[in-house]
Amino acid sequence: MMAGGFGGQGGPMGGYGADPRMMMGGMGRPGAGGFSAPTGGGPMMGGPMGGYGADPRQMMGGNRPGAARPGAATGGPAPGAAGPGGGDDGGDVATGGPGGQAGGGVRLGGFGGFGGGSGSAQEEVAPSYLRSWFVGKVVYIGFDAEVNSDTDLKIRRGVEQISMRLRGTTEVAAMQKPRWHQLAQTAVQIRGQNRILHGTFANDDSLSGAVFVRRPPHTRVSWMVELLPFLGRADIRGAIDPKKPWRDEQNLAAGANWVPEFLIPTYPRSSWVARLPSLPDYHLGATHYVGLAGIGLNSPDLPDTPEHSKRLGLFGYDRPTNLDNVPDGLSTTIFLITVPPSVPRPWIAGGGATIQGVPETNSLAPFVADHGGGKRGAYVLMADGSVRFLRHDTADPVFKALVTKAGGDDPGVLDAVAPLEPPAGSTKPAVSSSGPSPAKDDGKKGG
Repeated sequence: MMAGGFGGQGGPMGGYGADPRMMMGGMGRPGAGGFSAPTGGGPMMGGPMGGYGADPRQMMGGNRPGAARPGAATGGPAPGAAGPGGGDDGGDVATGGPGGQAGGGVRLGGFGGFGGGSGSAQEEVAPSYLRSWFVGKVVYIGFDAEVNSDTDLKIRRGVEQISMRLRGTTEVAAMQKPRWHQLAQTAVQIRGQNRILHGTFANDDSLSGAVFVRRPPHTRVSWMVELLPFLGRADIRGAIDPKKPWRDEQNLAAGANWVPEFLIPTYPRSSWVARLPSLPDYHLGATHYVGLAGIGLNSPDLPDTPEHSKRLGLFGYDRPTNLDNVPDGLSTTIFLITVPPSVPRPWIAGGGATIQGVPETNSLAPFVADHGGGKRGAYVLMADGSVRFLRHDTADPVFKALVTKAGGDDPGVLDAVAPLEPPAGSTKPAVSSSGPSPAKDDGKKGG
């Protein structure tokens, strides 16, 4: 018979048994706090984790509140608050009382968990939960779950995504300004390596040589994954199989990574992650930029033929993008444009999430957003690596002239209609000249 210790406050999980020979039990649901000691002890606090069974014969406690039983042991001076966890309440093994109150019989019992005792009482199954919080730089993760294979996968996925979100949130929140120029420089690097971009990647079935129906663009992996190595994120690129749909389990895991260069830190934090109703278990990395396909909402689907060439931008769902073939000039052709934060856009997703056409009228309207400091409009990343700003009232002919790669239209004096955005700490834009310069880059449009 043991004297109950001082009753502690009910912690999130059960306490410990009293006997030195106690065996480890299962992890329980939030249970009664407090410790029981072989002799009357001092004040103790219920610990954060499940406790141990009280007797070598008792391997796992039950999962319901234990009721105190009559016995010779006396309770502590102040029983703690009762929690839903408890000990086994059947057979000849004594059960734990609420908080630090002594149980009946010989010892205090165990805690809430998986196994039941030797009694016949009906067990209850609690819903699983996963919580995370942080204090300063320390991240805490708590969970309670019956671990079968499905639950294990869900827990692992949840923990991984929580880690990615915390890391991404920290990095994006620390950004002084959007990383426009780092992102714009990827166009220069791609061209310097003679790389060809594809708006979406072909799936396995389109490479087999057999008769097939090509999968729709919105099911394929986005062209934006090809920018990752140039942004120092080759590890993420290496985890993606572009021949599989972007919703493939492997690709979804990689797509949960945040890429700060794809985000505008002044946009609402809720837009830094892409939540889709069809994928409730995933928090995918978002993008606040898209590639432009040309004039017309159907321009992403148009082939690069003489009939359509004057309407086309740099990107199409099935068109290759060769930055050595931009007749209108790299400095006057848009590579990427910012979009409002109202629509969730996973950067890994092909189709309309990452490529968009421009309407014939009110052409800039779908891209206009507030960027702080009274600036309302859209930032454009040009194919030569420079960054410019377009006001919300930019005329349609000016914007459309900057969208097309071979339209031959004159946008006017470029610095007047689309002022340069200098890099941080500079008064002039730093435009890289890596790779061969096209003889026909400048002077075709604007000046």
